[in-house]
Amino acid sequence: MSLATNAVGWLNEGLASFFEGTRILPNGTVLMNMPADHRLFPLAKRMREGWMANAQDGYDPNDSKSEPTKAPTMRIIIENRYSWGPPWYAPTWGLVYFCYNFQDPRDGRFVYRDAFWEFVQRSGGKTGDSAVKTFEEVVLASPRAPYDKALEGSFSLPKTVEELDAVWKDWILKLADERSGRLDEPRPYKLWARAAAGGKDYATAREHFEKGLVATPGDTELLLDFADLLAERFKDTDRAAKLVLTALQELEAAPAKNDVEIAAAEKRLEKLDPNRRSVTKVVERLKRDVVSLVGRYQAAGLDAMVQDLAWRFGRGFDVPELFAQYEGAVRARASKPGASELAIWELAYDERTLEGWLPGSDAFRPEGVTLVAKGPSYDPDSFTYQTLTLDRLTAGDFSLEAEVSARREGASFAGFLFGEKGSGRFHGALFLPARAAKEGAARTAWVDLMTSFGGNETKAWRHLPVDDGEREGSSTGAWNTMRVDVVGTDVDLWWNGELLTTHSFPDRDLLLGRLGLVVGNGEARFRNVRFLARDPRDPAGRILRRLRVEALAARGEPVGGSYQGLAPALPSVKRWAQGEFSGFDNVGPVPQLLVLWSIDQNNLVPIDAWLRSLAETWRDVGLRIVSITSPNDDAALDAYLKTHPFPGVVGVDLRPDGTAGIGQTFDRYFIRRFNLPRLLLIDVDGRVAWEGDPGFAMGETYSEPYDTYLDAPLAELAEKRKLRALAAWRKRWERVGVPALAAADLATALPLLRDARAFDASFDPAARAAVARLDLLEAAASDLAATGEAYSAQGAAPAFQLFVKEWLPILGVEVPKEAKKAVAAALKDKSIAHYERALKGATKAGKAADFITAVTAYTAELEGLEGLFPAELASDLRAGLAANDTEALRATLASAADRPRAWLATRLIGE
Repeated sequence: MSLATNAVGWLNEGLASFFEGTRILPNGTVLMNMPADHRLFPLAKRMREGWMANAQDGYDPNDSKSEPTKAPTMRIIIENRYSWGPPWYAPTWGLVYFCYNFQDPRDGRFVYRDAFWEFVQRSGGKTGDSAVKTFEEVVLASPRAPYDKALEGSFSLPKTVEELDAVWKDWILKLADERSGRLDEPRPYKLWARAAAGGKDYATAREHFEKGLVATPGDTELLLDFADLLAERFKDTDRAAKLVLTALQELEAAPAKNDVEIAAAEKRLEKLDPNRRSVTKVVERLKRDVVSLVGRYQAAGLDAMVQDLAWRFGRGFDVPELFAQYEGAVRARASKPGASELAIWELAYDERTLEGWLPGSDAFRPEGVTLVAKGPSYDPDSFTYQTLTLDRLTAGDFSLEAEVSARREGASFAGFLFGEKGSGRFHGALFLPARAAKEGAARTAWVDLMTSFGGNETKAWRHLPVDDGEREGSSTGAWNTMRVDVVGTDVDLWWNGELLTTHSFPDRDLLLGRLGLVVGNGEARFRNVRFLARDPRDPAGRILRRLRVEALAARGEPVGGSYQGLAPALPSVKRWAQGEFSGFDNVGPVPQLLVLWSIDQNNLVPIDAWLRSLAETWRDVGLRIVSITSPNDDAALDAYLKTHPFPGVVGVDLRPDGTAGIGQTFDRYFIRRFNLPRLLLIDVDGRVAWEGDPGFAMGETYSEPYDTYLDAPLAELAEKRKLRALAAWRKRWERVGVPALAAADLATALPLLRDARAFDASFDPAARAAVARLDLLEAAASDLAATGEAYSAQGAAPAFQLFVKEWLPILGVEVPKEAKKAVAAALKDKSIAHYERALKGATKAGKAADFITAVTAYTAELEGLEGLFPAELASDLRAGLAANDTEALRATLASAADRPRAWLATRLIGE
């Protein structure tokens, strides 16, 4: 019986939507089952709102368009009790997708997949309590066992659907964050695949290898392991040979070649492809001839020919060394005036027809050199859009460029879409012409880098002010050149030849898809529409991008007024009205927000309440807010702050007496161009991570929860730098770690030392010091023979004895077989026995009736003992005797046994 006929209600809907975008082999094996974003994001949004109390919660039976705002629980779905229409697929898809894809994070096994398929077959027409009972008995009671028996019982799983709700919600929200780019958490597909293969779950191993191949295509170990699996378990020697060939090319292109690995890969390839040897000879001869040819052009100084041939042959024949010559030629040509890029762009619009574009929207029509796009009547508050999509799919790096004309109050937006996957899922680079301005406000045009997830779910990653070139009174719209470059996971957005911003996505898959044009309400025009598509293995895009970034960085000044990626300019202020400011680089590992504002602006577009909420929301990571207001506000500022309090530090911009202008800081940050408020988010490395405005409209009232353009970049920064975890670690470090180090309590300090490695220690002194101490500890433990020899040479063999017997077990290190002889010799050092005699003497002297006489005699005995610690003890006792300080003498004797521990702590984990 087929799934479609056997399953009913929610299960039928969920299975139908589950198989969208699924890659299945003829034998039924599912290789890739990517999330349906247009279902994922609506479900995640409802889950954030909470759970429905019952099947009718939030549903109006008298309104055919009614939809609940919250998410149904698993019980509501499985019982098939919800009744709104048309059928809402998102929750049913979410439940099926979860059951199929939920994994144990340690070995990557699909916990419920097999049991869920059994449930599908057994569910029949069950609804209500019987369906829930069957689900719990079949799915929850029969999770797949770990591949390694050592993991059994260490991963707690829900027993009821009520308990499963929290797990499902957490999994869906995390998946949504990954797909949106908010969370960058690479998955260990290679390790999971190996675990599955070890557990003889070969279909799952293949699925993990397929996904790993997409995520890390240059991982040679993954390529070779996958090839072995295909050849041995699936008899697919053809594809296995291709994977080994790819691995071989990666190994040969590596900066440090490993001849052993290359020879092993060649041997595998010959076994899989008996004709490989003869083909190799031909290819090697071609490579030699090509390298020689390019070398001759290089010697002749013909850089354009070197660049062209190195690119063509390097890509066509997989000769990685040619790309070094390619880069050298590009650099040489860049220094020559008038040199242009040699990459061949394709004209997307032939100025006559729409040939090469997919049929669909009739909003676009050719009109000579201009491509006219006309949507519904102009409405700046609507996200209604029309698209024109190229009949091309991108597999490698690509660029899209066009001249765009969209008049103020004539079009809501116009621009590009890319990474389009259907059902309203795409990324967009949108030009938003300046709107009509209310009195007291400037007219500003914007360019947004955004994502539409489908289901009316959108997110703007960057919101950047631009000069649209249109002048008051003009009867024609200005033309502006937009360009998008996608290189790997990076998206560069250009406006009239200037780099506006760069945004990195966590997964290359998110950027692949179709590309084209998009227009909102109103009318816009395009001309000179062209695109450049590169082969997936072509590194030219990466090389050219690196050179562009280097050139911009060399300028060391804002490009087009943007501080993106640069250290922010220090504000010049007349006075600090609130708090103290000593620079952006003296605050520790915390994000900072520079806010440029004025009282007039805040009365029109209030931001004070939002900033207070923002400071409270990010208090745990130490967000520091520095705001600078207009020089015009100096006299009124103190009184204004009492009724409109701003968090953090507040200063008044400097305008020297007798001069005109908007203020030195406002000039430095190009306020005439960007207007107020202007925000700059400063990363913990001291560079600007994002700049823009919060996105509030004039005259509107906003309240919590706020939704601003700053949200995504701030959350992205916090996730990237692990700021919340770092802040929590720093508190534990100060409260627990530092005292433990002072007491040489390694057992308490070690977990915190190891946790420090999870953070980027380059910008946090505390984490840097912790990592350095752990490095010293591990270095001492990694070469015990050398450590024992060094300690003995210093007379500190008792410290080595403590290190071996007490600290090595805490570190989880055993003495290796090859070091046992040297360690045993170090532990027989005379200074250890002499120190033990010293400790017995200290106890005896401390109990003597004639204390001073006993200590004097004991001090003389110590001078005859070998080793560092008896000598130090004797020195301290002599000082106490000279001062006739009985209390100091007793303290010295009492701490005699702690000297090796204190010595170790000072050298390994102390300050």
